Amino acid sequence: MSEGIVKLGTNHYRIRVRATCPRTGKEKELDRVRRCTLTEARALQHQWREEFVGELAKPATDRVRLRDFATSWLDGREGDLKISSATKIAIVWDLHIAPHKIADLYVDEIKLADVEDWIAWLRAQTYVPGKGKRGGRRTRSEKSKARPYSKGTVKGYYRVLAQLLNVATARAGVRNPCDGLERIKPGKRRKNFLAPDEVGKVLAHVLEHNPLLVRNV
Repeated sequence: MSEGIVKLGTNHYRIRVRATCPRTGKEKELDRVRRCTLTEARALQHQWREEFVGELAKPATDRVRLRDFATSWLDGREGDLKISSATKIAIVWDLHIAPHKIADLYVDEIKLADVEDWIAWLRAQTYVPGKGKRGGRRTRSEKSKARPYSKGTVKGYYRVLAQLLNVATARAGVRNPCDGLERIKPGKRRKNFLAPDEVGKVLAHVLEHNPLLVRNV
């Protein structure tokens, strides 16, 4: 679809402007309908084209997408990280970061809103509990139901993204968008010990049903 102005009726125009998006390197197009005069339509087309040009004015040399950086960084850290740590980071990247659109953005174009959008997307994802490795065969109970990731899990995945962006933005000489993000609080875990009133109930039960056990302690 070529750039241009198409008359749809009296003072009714379809205005198209095309340019390359500086954030993804892909062609971007504005296709809008406006009720205005032909002179106004031409002015709008010029204005929108100027906005595109302004975005493209940023130097594109040495720019890298997060996806390419992550792949290169993980390959370069081979041997520096424990096998278990490297595997965990790779799994989090492959399953929980790479599928999101943030992976295709240039590092110097990633904004706080993009990180927040990724977090919202991650919180909306679900999984079915089961046995086995994340990427391998899993044995699931018929009663297992899909559930969202816990706050602690989301925070753990976020740490991987923040670590990647910390290195990537430092090399690109830009601010890490994660710096403006509010701290993600982990989920509360139930304390794994008995409360005072629970201890009394347990001892009373033992005394009633197995007093010999208490005497032998």
